[in-house]
Amino acid sequence: MAASGEGTEPEPESVRRAVSTVYYAVFHFIAQAAADCFVGAANRQTARYALIYRSFDHRYMKATCLALRASTLNEKLRNSLGRTTVSRSIVNFPTIFPDLQQARHTADYHPTDIFNASNVLSLAESAETAIAALDDADPDERADVLALLMLRPRD
Repeated sequence: MAASGEGTEPEPESVRRAVSTVYYAVFHFIAQAAADCFVGAANRQTARYALIYRSFDHRYMKATCLALRASTLNEKLRNSLGRTTVSRSIVNFPTIFPDLQQARHTADYHPTDIFNASNVLSLAESAETAIAALDDADPDERADVLALLMLRPRD
C-alpha cells in the first residue's frame, strides 16, 4: 500500500483493510509469543499450542492493557503479577495495543470515518513499537503479562 505510487492515495477499502491488518499483526504476535512461551515453538503443530494460541479474548486483552497503563498497578494486578509496577517496556505495550484495537474497530465498523495511507503508516509504526516493547521486556515479566492477557485471575 505504501508503494502504491507517488501522490496516489490507495482505495479506501485497502486502507481500512490495512488498519485491520496492523492490529492483527500485533494480536497474532501476542498469541504466538504466549504459545511459544508456555508450550514451546517446537510444538507449533500440536493441539496444546493451538489451545494457547486461541485462548485470547480481544475485549479482555483491551481491559487488561488499560489496567496495565497505570503507573501503580491495582490490587488485582499486583496480586496476579506479584509486583506493584511493571517495567517501562511493558508499559509501552499496553499504551499502544488498545489504540490499535480501537482503530481496527473504527476502520471495520464506522464507514464515515476517514483513513488514509499516512494513518496506516503511523499505526504500523506504533505496532512495531508495541511488538518491540513486549519483545524487549524481561522474559519473566513478559511471560507474566502474556499469561495475564490470556487468563482472567480470580480475586
